[in-house]
Amino acid sequence: WVVTLHYHEWAPALASERPELLERLLQDWIRSCAPERAGALPLAWNPYAIATRIPNWIRAWQRAAIGAAFRSEFLRSLWRQAAFLAANLEWDLRANHLLRDAVGLAWAGRFFGHAAWQRTACELAGSQAQEQLLPDGLHFELSPMYHDHALRDFEQLAVLLPEVSELPAALRRMRAAAQWL
Repeated sequence: WVVTLHYHEWAPALASERPELLERLLQDWIRSCAPERAGALPLAWNPYAIATRIPNWIRAWQRAAIGAAFRSEFLRSLWRQAAFLAANLEWDLRANHLLRDAVGLAWAGRFFGHAAWQRTACELAGSQAQEQLLPDGLHFELSPMYHDHALRDFEQLAVLLPEVSELPAALRRMRAAAQWL
């Protein structure tokens, strides 16, 4: 549950409603959850948490007028998180974790114009579309919940990485399987 709190799913909505509170909370998070602080790595700096948090931070950035005083700190932290993610892809867990890592890198790559992150996200998206989908379009973990999560991740990747040729067919199959479910 603690790792889930580090996804910052509240950030985009807060950016629209209370941008000054968003800044205070993110400044506090950056100070309190620096990776060199005891206990931060397995929780706040868990690659899955980072890959989930990156899109939320970017959506918040797009919705809020981040103040000039906080802007560079925000961008430095976002860059640091993306660089950490790129160096710590979850090859050990694979499956939905590796797929989510691709989503985080795709968002960060687009936002920062970082070609290497974009390339890695493209490679992961294509390979995981082939590896994680069964011929009938179901996600290979055979869980409706995981299927839904993977479908949403593949949908984001299709928008962020239109050059990945495997994604349109994968999405058609996944959507058909979701309707069946």
